[in-house]
Amino acid sequence: MRRVAQLARLAVSVALLLVTRQASAEPVRHVELGWSRPEARCIGAEDLAQAVERTLGRPVFHGESAPSAKIEGSVSLRPGTPEHFDARIRLLDASGKVVTERALSTDADCKRLDESIAVVIVLMIDGLEEAPTTLRVQPEAPRSAAASPPPPPPEPAAPNAEAPVLSVGAGAGLSSSLLPGTTGAAVLRAEVAPKAFVPIAATARMFASSDATIAGAGGSFSAWDVELAACPRWQRENAAVGACAGIGAGAITGRSLDLTAGQSHVRPLVVVPVLAQGALRLFGPLWLRAEAGILVPLVRERWGFRDAGGSYVPVFQPDSVAPTGTLGLELRTGP
Repeated sequence: MRRVAQLARLAVSVALLLVTRQASAEPVRHVELGWSRPEARCIGAEDLAQAVERTLGRPVFHGESAPSAKIEGSVSLRPGTPEHFDARIRLLDASGKVVTERALSTDADCKRLDESIAVVIVLMIDGLEEAPTTLRVQPEAPRSAAASPPPPPPEPAAPNAEAPVLSVGAGAGLSSSLLPGTTGAAVLRAEVAPKAFVPIAATARMFASSDATIAGAGGSFSAWDVELAACPRWQRENAAVGACAGIGAGAITGRSLDLTAGQSHVRPLVVVPVLAQGALRLFGPLWLRAEAGILVPLVRERWGFRDAGGSYVPVFQPDSVAPTGTLGLELRTGP
């Protein structure tokens, strides 16, 4: 008899439990959903509503009657973390009083919270009341080697840090005392800067012609040279200063002016350039470059003519120091 009584009490308890569960799961006519997601990759309000109604098997967020409850929630990225998302969900009754609330978080992609959020809201709507707890969604377990995606293609090789810096440019300048007066010059320049050595520059100068006459007679002079120089420099990201010293060789050409028996002659030109230089980056590889200094002629040819009486009349001789300056643009590889 005692065993029969125990079985009867157990049956009554199960029945009461089923009735209570059924009563708590009575459908709610209308629930309002207030959902926000600052991160676009997280689940939105429309997708969340569809997931909840699909699980419940009835529409709860769409109805003509006044809402009998409200679900409020949001999901967002935790400040200062790259992949840590927090979700907070509250169930409010018709008067606005908080009935229950839940918190979820994950260190994985925000999409990992979608299903958990929907389940929590389903349980809330079904009337399940529990103390607020934090449900932690574990990051997705590593896939097996067989299912791993193919490795990404190798990144392009970084530029060779030991490659020399190359620059080429052109400019215009002025020079005094190498030819009569002050003359203009066209300048072409190329430079290579090895990482373990001072930069080496090659410069070509073409000087404009200049006249020197005495009593209307004399000559017209022009010159050119090619120089090779060592150019140590100090450089920052967008500016550089330095100096150049080397050797150059070329020619001076003299042509007679208003001389009955005048002739044209070409004489060698050997100079030592000593120059200060500076450069400023304009944008990308384009730099503005300036230099100023002196050209020291090692060969100073004297030019003149003989007058009607047979006397030698000097017309021109280069000075021992010829000031010069250049301003130009150059393209430079590397920093």
